[in-house]
Amino acid sequence: MNRQCLLLGLDGASFDYLEPLIREGVMPFLGRFFASAARAPLQSVVPPLTPPAWTSLVTGRSPGRHGIFDFAAPEGPGSLFQRMISSRDLSGETLWSIANRHGRRATALNFPAMHPPPAVDGCVIPGWVPGRWIRRAVRPAELFDRLKKEADVQVEALGYWPDQESKAIEGCRREEYEPWIRLHIEREREWFRALRYLMTADPTDLTAIVFDGADKLLHLCWTSIDPRSAPEPSEAPFVHLRGLCLQYFRELDSFLEALVGLAGPETTVVMASDHGFGPTDTLLSLNTWLAENGFLVWASDGPHNGEAERVHYATHEIIRGLDRARTQAVALMPSANGIWLLKDGERWREGFDSDEYRSLRVRLVEGLLDARRPDTGERVVRRVWTREEIFAGPFFERAPDLTVELVDSGHVSVARNSRAVTVRAQVMGCHRPLGVFAIGGPGVRGGAQLGVRSILDVAPTILHAMGLPIPAAVEGHVVEEAFERDWRQAHPVVHERAGAAPDAENGSGEEMDAQSREQIARRLKALGYMG
Repeated sequence: MNRQCLLLGLDGASFDYLEPLIREGVMPFLGRFFASAARAPLQSVVPPLTPPAWTSLVTGRSPGRHGIFDFAAPEGPGSLFQRMISSRDLSGETLWSIANRHGRRATALNFPAMHPPPAVDGCVIPGWVPGRWIRRAVRPAELFDRLKKEADVQVEALGYWPDQESKAIEGCRREEYEPWIRLHIEREREWFRALRYLMTADPTDLTAIVFDGADKLLHLCWTSIDPRSAPEPSEAPFVHLRGLCLQYFRELDSFLEALVGLAGPETTVVMASDHGFGPTDTLLSLNTWLAENGFLVWASDGPHNGEAERVHYATHEIIRGLDRARTQAVALMPSANGIWLLKDGERWREGFDSDEYRSLRVRLVEGLLDARRPDTGERVVRRVWTREEIFAGPFFERAPDLTVELVDSGHVSVARNSRAVTVRAQVMGCHRPLGVFAIGGPGVRGGAQLGVRSILDVAPTILHAMGLPIPAAVEGHVVEEAFERDWRQAHPVVHERAGAAPDAENGSGEEMDAQSREQIARRLKALGYMG
């Protein structure tokens, strides 16, 4: 008998804020599930960023081995110019393709780096696709009409509509928060309706979805969700916005309860997140720091603005604004906190075997570690990673040369600002390395609290729970301590031999047109992920 699994992805979830919501009675089902499940904090990839993290979760591979490092990728080998990622950038099998290879069908909704949709035996609706492109993005092709006619799902709402979203967040004015929150409440309802229909009308052995509204709310509404960060927690505006945020989490809790109920008691249920969340109040304008320290030279004075959070430049504009002959390092995207090293105006091609290259990195690392807050004099940067430390693998060359980790885990700015380090006028939410992992179902040690596990461990654990062998290329390990001793003895972990499985998987179908790619770029820019 085939063993089935339901993967419920909770973008940005961490025990730090979920447990208070459970204690307040906002998420009673989640509280009961956690109590009956085996759970652990989940260590994300470095940096803890949505596309590489979710891709690592569903492949069991690190970014250097699956090829996804950011929301964008270099346009070509050695190029500084960036384009939006697609499924064609992803290498290696996913949970869906592994399940298919063993004759098991799969459903995957709202995961990044899945457009064009892969040739999955089952159902796919990719995440991060403009609403006007959704019809051509779903698989199978008739799924769009089935969802609209048979399930009354507003499928277009699952995509990105810039006239709704960017208006609500680009200015970040207080009066824009309510429609922003309501937008994501409505969108989660549509994702839930779509999956509820599929689980009833076309059930598959592996069913997975990402609910990503919490991530969006936490970025902008952190002070409304965490009263400890609120300047005036008793004031009416705070109480109103907090009530709306809690409505989101209450509805999410009801969706989780309904989906687990549909899955049934014999299905293994995994809840996991790509990263956690926490507050940030410091902003490092990385290109400004590079310029102040002689590593970057602008071609002209150009426009700049002291309000770092409100200034954004497209990557192409950053490159065009450089004096590339005299620039040694530049930050192109704030999302991955990466620094790209240049030589003779182009990306350094010699790699880390060059003494000159190594010397430049040492000077950058030493300088960044000495960056200080203007108010307290405390360090801003916790660590600077070299690419060989965190991105080893066949796609190593796509990665930034250095990756900066801030003390509060925040994103940097790549804008050209008047000061390198500023204190934010308002506390914002930012990604943190520790997310959540919880597993319930047959053979699971209910109530077990485990030590920190890697995000790479989720895929092999799901495969094992489904009775499938673990491909040799998977880097993660089965979380065996989540299962009862008797169950482990009856179901030993099985590994495939090297070479038994294909090592690459790419999307098929149509690419997005230029207008759609630009809409995605606008969304990322509005969210602060793109410069």
